[in-house]
Amino acid sequence: MKNHLFRILAYLIVLTFLFQPIQTLANSSQVEISDNSSMAAAQTPAPGEPYSEQFEKEFEMEIEAERQRILEEHLREEGLPEEVLSHEYGFIPQEKREYVPPSAEVIAKTKAQVDSFSCASVTDVPESECEALVALYASTNGEGWTNDNSWLSSYTIDDWYGITVELGYVTKIELEYNNLIGNIPPELGNLSNLITLDLGINQLRGNIPPELGNLSKLKNLNIGENQLSGSIPSSLGSLNDLVYIELNHNNLTGSIPSELGDLSNLEYLELYDNLLIGNIPSALSNLRKLRWLYLDDNQLSGSIPSSLGSLINLESLCLGDNQLNGSIPPSLGNLINLESLYLAGNQLSGGIPPELGNLSSLHTLNLSDNQLSGNIPSTLGNLSDLSGINLSGNQLSGNIPSTLGNLSNLWYVNLSLNQLNGNIPTELGKLGNLLELNLSSNQLTGIIPIEIGNLVNLDTLLLYNNKLNGRLPLSLINLYNLYYFYFFDTFLCEPDEPEFLDWKETVHDWKGTDVVCKMLYLPVTCR
Repeated sequence: MKNHLFRILAYLIVLTFLFQPIQTLANSSQVEISDNSSMAAAQTPAPGEPYSEQFEKEFEMEIEAERQRILEEHLREEGLPEEVLSHEYGFIPQEKREYVPPSAEVIAKTKAQVDSFSCASVTDVPESECEALVALYASTNGEGWTNDNSWLSSYTIDDWYGITVELGYVTKIELEYNNLIGNIPPELGNLSNLITLDLGINQLRGNIPPELGNLSKLKNLNIGENQLSGSIPSSLGSLNDLVYIELNHNNLTGSIPSELGDLSNLEYLELYDNLLIGNIPSALSNLRKLRWLYLDDNQLSGSIPSSLGSLINLESLCLGDNQLNGSIPPSLGNLINLESLYLAGNQLSGGIPPELGNLSSLHTLNLSDNQLSGNIPSTLGNLSDLSGINLSGNQLSGNIPSTLGNLSNLWYVNLSLNQLNGNIPTELGKLGNLLELNLSSNQLTGIIPIEIGNLVNLDTLLLYNNKLNGRLPLSLINLYNLYYFYFFDTFLCEPDEPEFLDWKETVHDWKGTDVVCKMLYLPVTCR
């Protein structure tokens, strides 16, 4: 019991250090490096003594959250787009904005403007099309829009903000991020020549009108990032010219209509971050021109259809954060143009198919937080374009394949929270572009290879909660770019070389004010 209390106290001390404000750390003149003292002896966990499972889980979550924050901050500084961040690297998407109803004054002004305008005086489009636009203005409280220039004040529709008129017909409505509050009117279905309908990033509520299925010339449909509810109308499956569908970041329910599989020209299908249920329709495998398929962050269930392996033009397949089960289809190895595969946060089981090693264009692979088991296939070492791999939070076992050392473009490796054993491959020291290496919470043994000191671009090195032993390599003195350096729960000891004492004194200067944490935990005995 006494040892257990000491251990809890040690954790709390470390957590306090890890998550204190960055400015405090930056101004500190020292970095804690435990030495062979009685205090270190008190903090050293008794070998074989079990941790509290709940405490360890919460601890892992806090460590992962901080690690994720650091990586996300780094990637934003590098200029990666938000969409790439949220899909390819599995960052938590932004929360949906809270619905703010229009004021009584805006409602009254909108009604007065609508009542005073007559479409009979409009000359550049048919009266029915003018009335459809007036219905949009009325139902979304146009007087409260961010920009409503010329709306219901000019009788030339082409002058209205966000409207394009060509050959006497409305062809584009582009009112993205314009504070539209209300419902999408069914009258928009009368705009028979409409090519683009972009109402994304507003505060639209209610259902998607099935009348939008009448827009036979529509190519681009963007009503994402709103608060739309109800089901996806099956009538959208009749829009044969449709190239782009963006319904993401809404509250849509029900299943994905199999009729969407009839959209033979579709290249982008984005339904992520909704409340969709049911299976992934196998009919989607008919979309032979599809390049992006984003169904992540829903409540989809069942298995991944093996027929998706026929979508050979697919560049990004994101099915993560659902309730999918069964195995990963080996047929996904046929997607030779695939650049991003995101299946994280499901209930997938079985092994990682070796066929994934055929994905020669793959840049990012995220299979984390599933129930995958077996070995990591050595064929993943064939993915020469791979820049990020995340297999954490599974039940993978066996050795880390030395072939991963062939992936010279890797900058992110996360194999944590598995049951991997054996030594850390020395070949990982060849990954000169690596920014993060996370092998924590496995059953790795042996020493830390001196070759890890070759990873001079490393931001984050996490090796804690393993069975590593031996001396801490002096080569780590070369890692001047580390943000986050953590070995807690390993059985290491300091190197004998006197140069390491100088490293202790200079470690706090790494990255100057950008320092987040440099923490070593060195037990009394070197095992």
